Amino acid sequence: MNIAIVFADKTYARMLELSLAEKGAVCSVVSPEEITPDTEADFVLLDAGCLNEARPRLPSGVSVILIGTEKQVRAMREEDLASLFLLSRPFRMESLYGVIFNGSSETADRDTERSHFGIVMDGVKRCVYVRGEQVYLSKREYELFALLMQNRGKAVSRAEAGEIFAGDETEQRSNVVDVYIKYLREKIDERFDIKLIKTVRGTGYMIQ
Repeated sequence: MNIAIVFADKTYARMLELSLAEKGAVCSVVSPEEITPDTEADFVLLDAGCLNEARPRLPSGVSVILIGTEKQVRAMREEDLASLFLLSRPFRMESLYGVIFNGSSETADRDTERSHFGIVMDGVKRCVYVRGEQVYLSKREYELFALLMQNRGKAVSRAEAGEIFAGDETEQRSNVVDVYIKYLREKIDERFDIKLIKTVRGTGYMIQ
């Protein structure tokens, strides 16, 4: 897994580099001026502050994860948000690992296919972008969808998904997970005519 880290803050970039290297990733830290369309990478970690100046020339067909404060993200243009995966600072490193490693393919080709499928999540606005179109989700819908995305390629059990609703007195139905999966399928699968959320018989649900 090759990752290009495009940050003006070299100290923060170095922290990301060391953390990801512990997970087996090969990282390179480059300045916004140094990144080019020819840069070889499976993922690009991009400092949101870089978009306030001259937009870096990013490689095509590569998954880009934008990292910035909530204020920076809210100030961005809709067309920028639609093409990027967003992580709002501060965040847990497990969240970044989940995007890059959990359930991901070992090959760049399949990672690129997933990017082309057009699913981008925005935790700040609590919505997802599918093929560039914005889909707003409720808090519980977003949390359930995020759990499925973080475990792409692996089945999420109903018990595990049900933890999202623990302590929610308004959602204590025994079939609450199935109900919310239905909501997600109506908003995403049916709207865009795709089969994204799959039922794993006897277990739960998964996103390929």
